[in-house]
Amino acid sequence: MKNAPTVEEDTDQVVVKFKEGTAEDTKAKVLESTAKKSALDDSTTEVVSQTVASADVVKSTAELSPSEQTEVVKTLNANPSVEYAEADLRVKNTDAGYAPVTPTDPLWYLQWNMRAINAPQAWETNVGDGVVIGVADEGYSTHPELDARTLPGYDFTSSEFSRDGNGWDSNPQDQGDWSDGRNSMWHGMHVAGIAAGSAYNRLGVAGVAPRASVQHARILGAGGDSYVSDMAAGVAWSAGIYVPGAPLNPTPADVVNISAAFPANTCPKVFEDAIWAAHERNVPVVVAAGNNGDDAGKYAPANCWGAIVVGATAGNGWQAMTGYSNWGWPLDILAPGGASGTDVWSTITDGTQGPGNPSYGPLNGTSMAAPHVAGVIALMKERNPDLPVETIRSILQGTGSYVGDYKFVNAERAVQAVTPTHVTLPFSDVAANHPFRKEISWARNMGVTTGWADGTYRAEEGISRAAMAAYLYRLAGSPTYAPPVRSPFKDIRPGDPFYKEVSWLASKGITTGWSDGTFRPNDSISREAMAAFLYRMAGSPAYTPSARSPFTDYPRGSSFYKEVSWLAKEEITTGWSDGTYRPLEPISRGAMAAFVYRFAQAN
Repeated sequence: MKNAPTVEEDTDQVVVKFKEGTAEDTKAKVLESTAKKSALDDSTTEVVSQTVASADVVKSTAELSPSEQTEVVKTLNANPSVEYAEADLRVKNTDAGYAPVTPTDPLWYLQWNMRAINAPQAWETNVGDGVVIGVADEGYSTHPELDARTLPGYDFTSSEFSRDGNGWDSNPQDQGDWSDGRNSMWHGMHVAGIAAGSAYNRLGVAGVAPRASVQHARILGAGGDSYVSDMAAGVAWSAGIYVPGAPLNPTPADVVNISAAFPANTCPKVFEDAIWAAHERNVPVVVAAGNNGDDAGKYAPANCWGAIVVGATAGNGWQAMTGYSNWGWPLDILAPGGASGTDVWSTITDGTQGPGNPSYGPLNGTSMAAPHVAGVIALMKERNPDLPVETIRSILQGTGSYVGDYKFVNAERAVQAVTPTHVTLPFSDVAANHPFRKEISWARNMGVTTGWADGTYRAEEGISRAAMAAYLYRLAGSPTYAPPVRSPFKDIRPGDPFYKEVSWLASKGITTGWSDGTFRPNDSISREAMAAFLYRMAGSPAYTPSARSPFTDYPRGSSFYKEVSWLAKEEITTGWSDGTYRPLEPISRGAMAAFVYRFAQAN
């Protein structure tokens, strides 16, 4: 378990905002005069960066004690050329997440938090397409859940904390936050996976907005430590605000998450400026309340005006606010944060210090709660990109359900409360009352189907075996796969439509083709054959079918009796209203969407 967040007593940096129009030589004289009157005498000072409000971040060769900080700041604030000055605090262990003492079975934990906020129901209409989630945290590591949707980011950690030794630069890779015998947590990747991990790709976990893009601003370095000014710079840059010393963000975030908290009785002005600037651009900044079981008003950035502040719950089937979650006037909403025994699982690497191989792991804390809300906001912004921050706050609270004195986020209700800026059907030929409209819409949102080039889906047409392979490959998350030069089947060759997908199916044992060595890619897929494909895709689970068939026209001993019975048990198929399954009938494209939708829900 990591140590509690603290603020170092000493610092070597001060933030000074001079009044507009102050000449550069006047600024230099003010700093020189202040140094001579204070503990900065005999030290060297230099401006190392500027904030979004054009305040100077001044570094000294001298370490300032708390009393010396007070003296320097008081002297600067008394100068008529200075608008404000404050110590640029060095904060430690700011990432608001805990590693559990004893990890337990991941399969159970992969589901409870998403079910709790009704994320799967929200995905029936919105998955975060076209929305960018900014993750201002410890940086990124490569992971198949997120790589394809990760945009270039930036590193705002000063060289003292960066571990790569070169300060601000264009490489936001997490170098590991290990310290004092504690392994690296991969906090930023865990947060990103909660917000936007891929769904239904059979790799591990699903995020709240599984089709949103992610952009990392690295603001926390070794031990989760940083300067407050660097943290604020990363938040502002993520929101598309120009930060002196860094290039303008070419793909600014639509919502920014910062899962960090540190003691501060008032919001540092440098942080207030960053969050307010984002607010003015209609970019919500979602903030973790902190893990001290204390008044959130005593912790920044939770006490910064304009932030959407998230507390934590834990539970499976029920929710209760955790004992560690900060509380009080700053809190806007609650979300799953987990606790010992109900941790939140997400993306990490297996490196104990530096980056390792992509993996999954449990953490708990308000750090985990915040990205649930950032993900919900991404779903809302897909429906209406121009939603003002205060409207978003109001919808989150208005659609949530009470847990104690606070509201608990409900993704489905929050999304449905947003009036879309444009209403589109999944395809031009799928009417609102089509019996499989929900399933077809879901399949399109998840990238399982793209339809035809003319914008139609042609739900009543049959589906070929080759096209079926494409559905299942995409349902698996379009995994990285290099098809063989030599085809596994005699009648499909490299370069043929869906050759890669068919080869992948064969490599996984999902299809064996026909006994004559063919695949027959253009043949229609029958309902009983589809049962076999889905059963194998689920890993051919151990299952003993009942002696009594679930369907009147499919007796025990039929070719795929076990597979069809399993499909019925999992409620992936209900058969026809007359009690039949009609095993040899070809599957329509509409029914195919229904099969893969139910399969995904069951698995």
